[in-house]
Amino acid sequence: EISGMRYIRSICIGLIVLGIFFRIANIGEKIYTVDEVRGILRASGYTSQEFVAEVSTGDSITAASLQQYQLPTDQRRLSDTVNALKGNPEHPPLYYLLARFCMQLFTSSTAARGLAALVGILTLLSMYWLCLELFQSADIAWIGAGLMAISPFHVLLASEARQYTLWGLLATGSSAFLLRALRSNRPGPWIGYGIAVTLGLYTHLFFVWVILSQGLYVLILEKLKLTQRVWRYLATLLLCGLAFAPWLAVILGNLDRLEKTTRWASQYNTGLFDRLAFWLTNIAMGFVDFNGAASLKNPVIYLVLGLVLSSIYLLCKHTPRQVWLFVLLLMGVTGLGQIVPDLMLGGRRSLLARYSLTSYIGLEMAVAFGIHHGWQRILQRDFSPYQQRFSKSGIVGKNLYAVHRCGTVLIVILGIVSSGLISQSLDWGKGSSSLNLAIAPIVNAAPSPLVIGDEETFMLSLSYKVKPSVEFKLMARNPVGTNISFESSGSLTAEPDTFLYFPSNQLLEKVGDTWQLEPLLVGSPWFGQRPILYQIGSKG
Repeated sequence: EISGMRYIRSICIGLIVLGIFFRIANIGEKIYTVDEVRGILRASGYTSQEFVAEVSTGDSITAASLQQYQLPTDQRRLSDTVNALKGNPEHPPLYYLLARFCMQLFTSSTAARGLAALVGILTLLSMYWLCLELFQSADIAWIGAGLMAISPFHVLLASEARQYTLWGLLATGSSAFLLRALRSNRPGPWIGYGIAVTLGLYTHLFFVWVILSQGLYVLILEKLKLTQRVWRYLATLLLCGLAFAPWLAVILGNLDRLEKTTRWASQYNTGLFDRLAFWLTNIAMGFVDFNGAASLKNPVIYLVLGLVLSSIYLLCKHTPRQVWLFVLLLMGVTGLGQIVPDLMLGGRRSLLARYSLTSYIGLEMAVAFGIHHGWQRILQRDFSPYQQRFSKSGIVGKNLYAVHRCGTVLIVILGIVSSGLISQSLDWGKGSSSLNLAIAPIVNAAPSPLVIGDEETFMLSLSYKVKPSVEFKLMARNPVGTNISFESSGSLTAEPDTFLYFPSNQLLEKVGDTWQLEPLLVGSPWFGQRPILYQIGSKG
């Protein structure tokens, strides 16, 4: 046994402890993204239309009052939450129903993030179980859980009140159940698999890629024959489909809405080299992430790519077909499911790392095996007799072992550092919503601030970072809202303290016709040189 392998469990336990800390550190202080506040709004029982109708009355409302829409109340029942979620069928309801329960239990919207963090921690246990079922090795299972624990990708997902950690838990859990069911062919694991798949479908529509990879795995193992295991798999899948039928009916009844809300992801074009830069950066983000722009000049992506490719090679060379086939399908089906439509039809699905979540699980499993094999076996099995003689004398073997070990240690250290930075950052990976971290101090510094705008989700996001007494005035994006008279409503009486925030072109033109606008925040990676915050004053 190579020196150091006996410490593998204690090392991985240390990584898992770090991973738990990274997932819960500053969980309530981080910027809330527009996607998060929109989901919490629905979980609280409000559609966006209902929220706008209640708030955009021409009167101002404090940040504290806006926050009331980010928490379930007696006025909004569970049925209101279900109806709000039905209006956006692209997001199945399971996570948001659980989030509503947690927010009610702890009377805080932060509980929705706590749920994501808790599920992310449970996914580490599920990852351990999956690796144990597939590789039949506790050492590899510990390494797999340890890698996931310090993965920047998974740490980021666990810091947002969204459904992705639940998707990861059910993807790993259903896969472990399936492997157990195929090995034992007993009813219990098949029932567990069916429950996990059903819950997965009610978590994210892209769970279908998990099902497809698992189905291909079963069919290939059984050589496309209708064996007893195939029949049991198909019967389980049929029951899962029947259980998912109610939400499928919601989707079919709202296809126009589904197309409208997902259009942003399907209507996007960029060059092949730009896409390649995103893909490689996304792969690297599973292990190392320093929040830089996607670039082919970044040396870290090649370091990670080398580790990934060598691990896949070792996996395919040194494991039975039923092992490497499962990992390759888990990686490839989801990845190709995003890449191929983007290349053929255009879109940005493959550029968004979270949509390829199960590919990261497969990558981490492959690297876990590669690390284990490289540390424990490669010097003993992969060298020729001539090389082995030098290995024993330490001339070649020690050097190669040192290179492999240093590469692995470097990746782990970089993962710890980047995940640690993520845990302490308030806006890492928060996209355009991170602008609120710069806007909030400007607004808070004003004696009697009033923030005017017509982008409700950005306003809700900002309300988390400003003083409770800060006043907002939401203008509806419709003819009634745009006809409100600022002068008659008295909204601009305190000119130095009045701000125009992220206005639409329509609102910007209306306000600019009457008032002097001084840009306060200009330029961002998301909106170019478009001003995001203006100070309003009198003309002349």
